Amino acid sequence: MVEVSNIQNALSFEIEGRIISFSVSDFSHIMGFPYDEIVSIVHDNDSERGDIWNTYFPDCKTKVKRRDIKSVFQSIQRGRKPEENIVKLSLLYVLSHAFLAAEGQVSIHSTYLNLVDDLAAFNSYPWGRVIWDDMVGYFKASLKSIESNPSHYNVYGCVIALQVWAFESFPALKVINLAHLVDPCSEPSILKWSSTAKPSSESLKDAIFCNKGFLFTPISQSDSVRELDNPPKPVPLKKKGVSNLLMNLKIDLPHHYLILQQVLMP
Repeated sequence: MVEVSNIQNALSFEIEGRIISFSVSDFSHIMGFPYDEIVSIVHDNDSERGDIWNTYFPDCKTKVKRRDIKSVFQSIQRGRKPEENIVKLSLLYVLSHAFLAAEGQVSIHSTYLNLVDDLAAFNSYPWGRVIWDDMVGYFKASLKSIESNPSHYNVYGCVIALQVWAFESFPALKVINLAHLVDPCSEPSILKWSSTAKPSSESLKDAIFCNKGFLFTPISQSDSVRELDNPPKPVPLKKKGVSNLLMNLKIDLPHHYLILQQVLMP
């Protein structure tokens, strides 16, 4: 990686002497989240804790950490909690561990804890801007850590969007069976792909990172778009709901996400 550009709204990577960019428009195409200006829907005030916070995190007086959310989520048993609360806890969990992923001791913004009480407001919130800005922030921090330790760094945020961008843009990943285009008509783009393979560093080096002849296809020209004569525009999730995305996701996630499928599916 060589650059994080706020002006161009893109993450740029250097691979074998070529600059490859992942733009905010690519991100929006993949995730389908609303990308509007962030507005204040609920007051970010610790004294105004919502129902989910008070019910499931009563001991967390001023902040709730990601590990607290994980602990409550993994204790879910169907039939033991109101169904709507199960959905709310599931959304809060995937938000804090996949879309705004960070280390367990990092607290989640109290606005999001209160926002999940209102599912309509939660689904229409401009998550695209929130998640993109969060991911870019982590990449900026990684650039600084690379300067002191170029051999190792951590990246958090919505890295699954980068994974799907790679599926769309690097045909070699399909050749080595890391990505499978299973439903080219699905929207947003993240629902088109299936992957359960665990790539090795050697296979990725051979296919892309140490291959001067690797192919890169911008998303606007990718197979999943070209296969349709008139590809539809991505449908914003505010029309379908965030839970729709989660229930239809075909990308393999860490083992504890299996619980997510179990509690969200009827």
